[in-house]
Amino acid sequence: MIIRKIRLRGIRSWEQGEVSFPEGFTAIVGPKGAGKSSLIDALEFALFGSEAFAEYKRVIRDGMSTAEVELALEERGRTIQIKRGLTRTSHGITQDPSKLSIVVDGKLLARSKAKELDRDVKTLLKIDRKLLEYTVLTRQEELKALLNMTPKERKSVIDTLLELDAFEKAWEELGGIIRGKEGYLENLEETAAKYDLEALSKEYDETIQRIDAKSKEKEALEKRLAEEKAKLERLEREAQKLEEEAKRYFEIKQQIQTQKDQLSTQKQRMESLNGQIKTFQSLLDEAEKEREGLETQLFDAWDELRNSGYQGENSLEALESFMAELDKTVQELTTAISINRQTLMDEQAKEEKLSGMENCPYCGQPLSTHQAEQFRRERLQKIEELRKAIYENQTLLEEKKAVRELFKKVSESIRRTVERLNRQSKETAEYKRKIGELQKSLAELRLEASDMENQIQALEQTLPAYDEEAHREKRRALLSQSTLVERLEGDLRVIKGEIQSLGERLDEIAEKINAGKEVHEKLETHRRMVNELKAVRKGCTAVLPNLRAMYLEKIQSHVNLIYNMLNTVTNFRIVIDENYTPLVQVGGYTRSYRDVSGGERTEIALAYRIGLGNAIFEARTGTSMELLILDEPTENLGNEEEDRSIENLAQMLSGLKVRQIITITHDQTFAKYADYTLQIRKINGRSQVVE
Repeated sequence: MIIRKIRLRGIRSWEQGEVSFPEGFTAIVGPKGAGKSSLIDALEFALFGSEAFAEYKRVIRDGMSTAEVELALEERGRTIQIKRGLTRTSHGITQDPSKLSIVVDGKLLARSKAKELDRDVKTLLKIDRKLLEYTVLTRQEELKALLNMTPKERKSVIDTLLELDAFEKAWEELGGIIRGKEGYLENLEETAAKYDLEALSKEYDETIQRIDAKSKEKEALEKRLAEEKAKLERLEREAQKLEEEAKRYFEIKQQIQTQKDQLSTQKQRMESLNGQIKTFQSLLDEAEKEREGLETQLFDAWDELRNSGYQGENSLEALESFMAELDKTVQELTTAISINRQTLMDEQAKEEKLSGMENCPYCGQPLSTHQAEQFRRERLQKIEELRKAIYENQTLLEEKKAVRELFKKVSESIRRTVERLNRQSKETAEYKRKIGELQKSLAELRLEASDMENQIQALEQTLPAYDEEAHREKRRALLSQSTLVERLEGDLRVIKGEIQSLGERLDEIAEKINAGKEVHEKLETHRRMVNELKAVRKGCTAVLPNLRAMYLEKIQSHVNLIYNMLNTVTNFRIVIDENYTPLVQVGGYTRSYRDVSGGERTEIALAYRIGLGNAIFEARTGTSMELLILDEPTENLGNEEEDRSIENLAQMLSGLKVRQIITITHDQTFAKYADYTLQIRKINGRSQVVE
């Protein structure tokens, strides 16, 4: 596993930042509290989530409600990007499901639950947090953790990491498995005794013979059935042909009958139309006769008017104009009579007034008797003339009124007659139109009827020959043959059923034989298995010490190699005992590592952790450790003048054959030997990489 980049936001003292890690030896240098170890916290959070921290309170930056880490790494040639986020709510700090993701070679594996992401990481990297912290990652406070354990605790932890404890568990579990298998063997022996393989084989052979006999019977029946089916098919074809002929015959018959029915209906419609034409013709004749009578009445009325003095046109408009003039004359006569009567009354009054007058009413001179008589005669003459005019006008008025009443009566009669003539004219036109339409429809029906008669004749000429008795006979033959085929098919089904039953019985026998053989084979197999398990269990007692000795030798070799790179002055040899405790051999004597100086103990602890981690990593993954992370590894180093232990450590790391080494330290000595150096500083309370 190689770390390529960490991008973090809101993690402890890091408000926001991005750190790239090249291959080789990288020194992350900065004063204490600068935020260097926060990068390791971010790494562990990205890889293991809640497993890395009991609570997230110390992970998320104070004053921020969210945090986010994105880790880019490489594992066996694959690029992997892991992303996690935190969110602070009133209920506490939890992982943000919306920020969970893992990308493998550019393919997004979205996850909605943190546990799903944890599982993916373990599957892809083949590493868990415990293995990481005992192999790849070494923190200052954990450097001597293994050495400070009791021998029993240390042996238990390292056996678990090397998976040697699995052998002890396997030895115990094998004992239980063997006991279970032996009980299963007893059951198999009882079951095997229930199978009489010889009797089953005999029944198997007899069943096969019966199946062969039934199969031959089936073949003969199938042959007979095929022949009868062929005959049935021939009869079906013949019957089908007759059916088609009959169908064609009855279809044409039906068409002929349909045409005849339609022709009959057509003739009925023609008769109906003839009746309607006669009815309308009768109505037309009556209307014509009535019209003639009305015209005679109208002619007589006009003659009567002309005899009464009318000389205008024979039209209602001219008659109305004449009567209007007559009304005007009556009105004028009435007015003249009224005026004359008033004048007469005035003259009579004057006569009475002037009858005793002696003077002239005009000049006032005295009148003579002659003059007075003259005046009186003139007034009487005028009065007489007025009376005559009144009489003449009154006589003429009576005549005009009589004429007007006559004309009014006759004109009303003429108007009614004209209206009746107009109605008669419309009725006559409607009757003629109806008669025309009916005659047209009748002509069309006659033409259609003629076409129908022609079609009937044509259909009768195409009517095929059909022998109904021959058809019935063919149907009877077909039914008989069909019944025979059905009976043979039933017989065949019975035989097939018998063969199937025999086959099923044969399968049952074969199944029992196979089951019996399987039980006997299982019996032999489990007998061998129990013997082999006993041999394996016995061998476990010898394998475990040999395997532990091999691991002890490998751990010891790694530890001495690294220690010699760290300390080139003292001539120590590190020996690892059966409890994985490091001992110091010098000058032919063996003593505890605690008996050396503080700096030497730190060097031994470093060599022990790195060497042990490499050995465990190889044992668990089958590959050499590619990544080593040291967090403040310089405890108790460089405390004395002329002490080069820190420089030796930095120099050792630069020469260590690991693809990627990341050291977090406050000591600038590492910058001298590192391939790459990252300077971390806290500026205004925010961690950042500085040039």
